[in-house]
Amino acid sequence: MNSIQAPASAAPQVGAPGRERAAAASLTVVMTALLLSQFVGNMNATVITTALPTVIGSLGGTTVEYSWVMTATILGLTASSPIWSRLADVRSPKLLMQIGIAIFVIGAVTAGLAQTPEMLIAARAITGIGLGGMISLVQVILALLISPRRRGRYVAWLSAVQLVATLGGPFIGGILVDTPWLGWRWCFLVGVPIAAVAAVVLQFALKVESRGGKPQIDYLGAALIAVGVPLVLAWASLVQGTIDIISWPSLALAGGGVVVLAFAVIVEFRAVRPIVPLRLFAQRVPLLSIIASLAVGSTMFGGSIFLSQYFQFGRGLTPTESGLLLVTMALGTVASSFTAGAIISRSGRLKATLLAGICVLVAATALLTTIGPTTPIPLVAVFLFFDGVGVGATSQYLVLGVQNMVGLSEVGAASGGVTFFRSLGGSLTLAALGGFLGARLAHFQATGSSVPVSYGQAIPEVFLITLAVSIPGVLAIALLPRIRLRESIDLPPATVVAGSDVA
Repeated sequence: MNSIQAPASAAPQVGAPGRERAAAASLTVVMTALLLSQFVGNMNATVITTALPTVIGSLGGTTVEYSWVMTATILGLTASSPIWSRLADVRSPKLLMQIGIAIFVIGAVTAGLAQTPEMLIAARAITGIGLGGMISLVQVILALLISPRRRGRYVAWLSAVQLVATLGGPFIGGILVDTPWLGWRWCFLVGVPIAAVAAVVLQFALKVESRGGKPQIDYLGAALIAVGVPLVLAWASLVQGTIDIISWPSLALAGGGVVVLAFAVIVEFRAVRPIVPLRLFAQRVPLLSIIASLAVGSTMFGGSIFLSQYFQFGRGLTPTESGLLLVTMALGTVASSFTAGAIISRSGRLKATLLAGICVLVAATALLTTIGPTTPIPLVAVFLFFDGVGVGATSQYLVLGVQNMVGLSEVGAASGGVTFFRSLGGSLTLAALGGFLGARLAHFQATGSSVPVSYGQAIPEVFLITLAVSIPGVLAIALLPRIRLRESIDLPPATVVAGSDVA
């Protein structure tokens, strides 16, 4: 299946030390390229948050178009991620990764050159499709190269880079917008050269092959997911803010999305190789991992997007200052990611680390419900640090337990399934919270509150809802069995999927 192996899995033989060093060097190069692509992709998704008011003002857009610039990227990413992952089970993951990077570059360049809000929205949708491949395929490629037991330390790097890019994006965007000789267009263009370098490095360093034989791809299921998910997400992002919940447009979007996704479920249960393997996710470990992922995803999105608005509109900070404060969350993420990775690799166990992480995350979210118009900024930064600690110890590691259950022939679908449900749940929560925030801001301003005071009153309510969403994550992880991560890259031929990986 693959010609680059993790050093720990190399068989002892004549000249083995030299081959192990070569394999380790190759793996380091591959990992560097993957991390570069992750940094660029995740940064591009959030770099616009602090720059968006300037962008929309420059292009003459409306508040509706403001929300769609963010929504378009989320739609493309969420709808495409399970398709990318399943394709990796039957096609070359390296080629797919390079195609994803190419689509991302096309979307980013188009966004940087956009002359109208409509052109920008379309470009961001294209960027989201590329991001879906870049983000979901990294977990698949790691699974092809490194055993679950040894993967913890590499996932630590992945988690740290992902969260630093996600939370550092607003800071970078603020700097670009506040620098006169650069401007908002560089928010989209800055990552293009790095993405191109990553694609070239992968071409020469990554050696993984697709499975032989004629692939069986569930094209109908893929099409239904690609249509149904955007309809539901579009409804969640527009309801109350743009359209009434009881209206024909609302019924068309929500009803149409539910019907299409219902057909997708039927098709997926009947397909030989479903895009989203629902039978797998009906089992205990995958189901509980999905529930926990939903909790982590909703909290992670809220930290970067809603707090950016709180800092700028509620506390009067500049985009650069707002982004800099979010870096404290990234610092917590980096610290906990590497600590969790070391513990998991050394012990071969997941549950204790995940449970500690989700408890810290819930506690930090509870603290964020107490912030207001006059909360000391250093205290908010402390809350953010511990929020990052919780995210770093859970976000990427939840996929490991599911990957541990399946062989290499199904690792793409399994990884993509968890990523898909996490993104879908997080996106729905984000869209719903955005509508809720708009409604509460309108209410507070109608009662005479100023804009800063209104944000200081509404943001804590947003985190109160996020807290309610995150609590089921604690229960889900508490109910997980004690997962023992295997040492081998693939399952033994005779192993049953629900077999001996749980002790």
